[in-house]
Amino acid sequence: MGTMVRHLLLTLQSFRGMPWFVRVRLIRLSGISVGKSTKIEHEFSAPDCQLSIGERTYINAQLLVEGSGTVRIGANVRIAPRVSLLTGTHSITDDPLSRASAQVSFLPVTIEDGCWICANVTIQPGVTVRSGCVVASGAVVTRDTEPNGLYVGVPALRKSDLPCRQMA
Repeated sequence: MGTMVRHLLLTLQSFRGMPWFVRVRLIRLSGISVGKSTKIEHEFSAPDCQLSIGERTYINAQLLVEGSGTVRIGANVRIAPRVSLLTGTHSITDDPLSRASAQVSFLPVTIEDGCWICANVTIQPGVTVRSGCVVASGAVVTRDTEPNGLYVGVPALRKSDLPCRQMA
C-alpha cells in the first residue's frame, strides 16, 4: 500500500463523528494490525510507524504514535486521552548551531499486556512498559519498567508494587 493511501485512510478515521467500528476497519485497511474486540477513539494518529495492537485493548482520544519505529501494544491494555508514543530520536551534536540536525534513528516502543497508560503520558523511544503496569497521568517514561508497578513523575519512577493474581 502506498504512503498516500495509508495517510488518507488514517485521516478519514480520525474524524470525531466516525463510529468506532468503522474507525477500526479503516485503521486495519491502512496496514495496522488491530486485535479483536479492540476499540479506538477519534483523533488516532500513527501515520508512519509499524504498529500492532492486541485484542480487547481500548485506546481513548488523541493517541499520537510518532516516528517510523515499531510499536507494539499488547492485549487488555487501556490507554487514556492524549498519550504520546515516540519512536524517533537523535544524538545531540557538538555544533551549537545544529544540535537537532543529527541523523534520526528509530527505536521500538512496547506496551505489554494488561497495562493502563493514564492521560497525558509520554513514552520515549526504546522503552518497554512491562505487563501489568500503571503509568500515572503526566508521567514521562524514559526507561523500561518492571512488571506490575505503579510509575509516576518526570522521569517516571516506580512508586509501588501492584498486586498480581496468578492465573492457574
